[in-house]
Parts: sequence; C-alpha cells; structure tokens
Amino acid sequence: MKVEYINPFVMSSVDILKQVCNITVNKEKLFLKHGFAEIKDITITIGVIGDVKGNIVLGFDKGTAMSIASRMMGGFPVDELNEITASAVSEVCNMIAGQSGIHFSHQNTKIDITPPIMQINRPDAKMNYINQTICIPLTLDIGGTLELDISIA
Repeated sequence: MKVEYINPFVMSSVDILKQVCNITVNKEKLFLKHGFAEIKDITITIGVIGDVKGNIVLGFDKGTAMSIASRMMGGFPVDELNEITASAVSEVCNMIAGQSGIHFSHQNTKIDITPPIMQINRPDAKMNYINQTICIPLTLDIGGTLELDISIA
C-alpha cells in the first residue's frame, strides 16, 4: 500500500478532531493487521471508491466514542451510547473521510466515499483482515485511542 493512500486519512483525522472537537491527536507507531484480530467496541466502516478502492475502519472504545460525541454536542454530557451519540460519532468519521477526498484531489486522485456504517461490537470481538490493512493508532488528549484501519488498493 502506498503512503500516498495513508497520509490523507491520517492528516484528515488529526485536522477534523482538532477543528470540530478540539481534540489533540498523537500518532502512534503503525502496524499491520492480518488474520483474526481484536477490534474496538465501536467500529465505523466507510467505503472508498474511485481511482483507489477499499475501506477505512475507525475503531473506538465506548468511552472514547461518548467523549467525542460530547465534544461534537458542545460539551453536553454523554453517558450512554444512543442514536444521537451514534449519529455524532458517525458524522465525525464522515467528515474525516470527506476531508480525505480533498487531500486526494491535491494528488490528482479522485475518490468518493460511502455513508458510514456503525457497528457496536461484543467484548473480545474479532475481525478477519483478509486484505493488507494498516492500523494507525491515534492517541487522543481526552483519553482513549482511535484505531484507523486502512485497506486501500
């Protein structure tokens, strides 16, 4: 997988979380996922189509997702994962993917994205990573980590 396919998603994640939620992000060391691997409590999958194709999966633990939703809603306390919370977190992920499209356009690469699909996972849930998937853990200053899984060809 080319670095040109990874950087737009990482840059967009850092930018959107800072601009929209006032969250500072630190990138951790990336690693490959393959075979069966554990996934976070909440995953949001967005398809990528166009000049490059694949998926990005953004994974959060429940507490991190609720903190992001709270920031999206102007600091309103969030103590449960409900439809409004899910919508707020999905919208942040949609913004990240949309911003990535702008970064790709600067490389003369056209992409389109599918609507986000949120999945609430059971404890110890696993996903079978068949295609090469790069995971970039992003540590958030509000606590918790966003796992950004990129599988693009």
